[in-house]
Amino acid sequence: MSADQDANNKPMIIYALPGSQYVFKVLAAIQNAPTPVPHYVHLVPFSEKERAKIIPSGKLLVPEMQIGTGPDRVIVSDSEAILEYLNKENIIPTLYPTPATHDLSKRVSTGTLAASVWYYNWCDKKGHAASMRRQFGEKAPWFIPWFVIDLLLK
Repeated sequence: MSADQDANNKPMIIYALPGSQYVFKVLAAIQNAPTPVPHYVHLVPFSEKERAKIIPSGKLLVPEMQIGTGPDRVIVSDSEAILEYLNKENIIPTLYPTPATHDLSKRVSTGTLAASVWYYNWCDKKGHAASMRRQFGEKAPWFIPWFVIDLLLK
């Protein structure tokens, strides 16, 4: 599939949870490609039971990409695997301009990104001050405990 192929022939669907930094990584690559990449974003529910019914592989992790429909469709799970597929299939041929950028992308996908987000939101004072958890927590009524705020943000 090339970037200029008709999206109706082999539609690209990205299954996503709102707020996922790994979903954002994939969507940022797709939406900033040098040539337009036709795609759809399908937001999946937070409920694991309901999510497993929607994601093509039946698994729970996002992002997951599906290209095409029917028995010959391609399903790729995991943000880094999706980016590598997009690069290998020349859908976004300039995604990794150097080996160093490819290595950096892989290192970020191994948990570094998640750890950085957690550090920024919980340990770094400036990060915590700007975090959604703190902002929602301050606006919530006094009788709603913090763990409810945490559950709403997951």
